[in-house]
Amino acid sequence: MEKIDLHMHSSFSDGTDTPDQLVKKAKASGIGLIALTDHNTLAGIDAFREACHKYDQAGIDGIELSTGWPEQDTSPGTEPPEIHVLGYFPPSSDFSSPAFEPLRRVIREYKVTKIRHNEAIVKKMEDAGIGEGRVTVDGFYAYAHTISDSGNYNRVHIARYLVHLNVVSSISESMEVYIGKKCPYYVPRKTITVAEAIDAIHAGSGAAVIAHIGEYHFSGTRLQTFFDYCLQNGVDGFELLHPHNTPEDAMQILALADRVLRTSGRTLLLTAGSDFHGAHKLNQQAVPWGIPYSWDVPEG
Repeated sequence: MEKIDLHMHSSFSDGTDTPDQLVKKAKASGIGLIALTDHNTLAGIDAFREACHKYDQAGIDGIELSTGWPEQDTSPGTEPPEIHVLGYFPPSSDFSSPAFEPLRRVIREYKVTKIRHNEAIVKKMEDAGIGEGRVTVDGFYAYAHTISDSGNYNRVHIARYLVHLNVVSSISESMEVYIGKKCPYYVPRKTITVAEAIDAIHAGSGAAVIAHIGEYHFSGTRLQTFFDYCLQNGVDGFELLHPHNTPEDAMQILALADRVLRTSGRTLLLTAGSDFHGAHKLNQQAVPWGIPYSWDVPEG
């Protein structure tokens, strides 16, 4: 059974492998089709395309956009639930063309917002004297540049910085104690909405897919409300198989896709991805390279 992996990250965002290394590993693992979906950047696409040609690997150009879901019960001044939207684009797309200006604008605005967000988090730890005063904004940038010169840094890079300083022993500890959303040094940030991300992806003739439902911990009527919001705003599909999606999550997505097909004749895309980041992230241990469609789906 041929494998696919439509959710992977390189060193152009918060992965540890270059696009060449990523493609080489995928080819060696026998994955038939892969996609590069770096966070909020297209900077690695050229290198990804070159590597796919070099290793004779089928690949899809993609992106993963960070967004927020503006729920009705989101309190003013608080950060809405963070939702990631995957974008997949036609072969040989010209990302410099006018059609991609909405997406390029989203990327530019995200970069400015993210820089301010990173600095606010690190500055909050600096002011508190975390790491006996060794945690500083300047120190973070100096370390981040040793990991990647892309400038596309996020909380994973901050977490790795804390590990580097021996403030914590792991990235997960960083997230659980210092910079997770419910931790003392997290700072709320402004995001675009899911609908805005979908529109930007569609402007470039791309397909917009909601990533890893299991990470959002929606249930009951809240999940149905979220599904309805996505459908009303033109989403093309959902990531069915992911390390953080339980079988129950997958069954809910399948039930949604079946309902949409029966009621409107519309077919939703259902994708699979490992969310591979290379070293320093447990996702690579949760699911092997590539995800074969081999789950037993109950009847009814």
